[in-house]
Amino acid sequence: MAVPGDDVIDEGFDIDGRKDENFLRCDRHTIDWSKTTNVVKYVHGKHTDYDVPWSNVDAIYMPFNLSRMHWVLVCVDFQVRELIVFDSLIVLHLNADLEHEMRSLCKNFLGLLIASAVMESHNLLIDRWTLRRDAFVPQQDKSGDCGMFTCKFFEYDVTGSKMDTLTQDRMQYYRRQYAIQISANRTLF
Repeated sequence: MAVPGDDVIDEGFDIDGRKDENFLRCDRHTIDWSKTTNVVKYVHGKHTDYDVPWSNVDAIYMPFNLSRMHWVLVCVDFQVRELIVFDSLIVLHLNADLEHEMRSLCKNFLGLLIASAVMESHNLLIDRWTLRRDAFVPQQDKSGDCGMFTCKFFEYDVTGSKMDTLTQDRMQYYRRQYAIQISANRTLF
């Protein structure tokens, strides 16, 4: 299997059913993971803050900022080989815009999975991954709440909670809840 940085990549990435043969071709946005040891330590479960290797998990979550103005949650699901975007303001980015914004993340993230041997440990193929936006998550109606929605999407999804209680009018309560948790240095939910 080829890795990012090779001149020719013969495998692609499927985004909305279209295969892109040049997806992992090295360019100025490709990260050389051999030089970023802290991230690789997280992946292998050897970082002091995180001791579970990604080869032992079904999914990972990460916040991602679109256009330097809007936060979304990305779930990388190893079971179904899918990157799922939880977006509280879908009208801000059309699917084509989202795909363009996510392209660098997808490329670099899959490069990290290859370089750190997570793809092998999960027996994953690079040409079977998809990018999908979850169209059924609650939507914000005020500016400035995307970060809180992103945090709550994570909390609700990992606990298997129904997102129907995640509403705009509860954001102020959630902010206070997080402030108390941070000051107490523990979770209270």
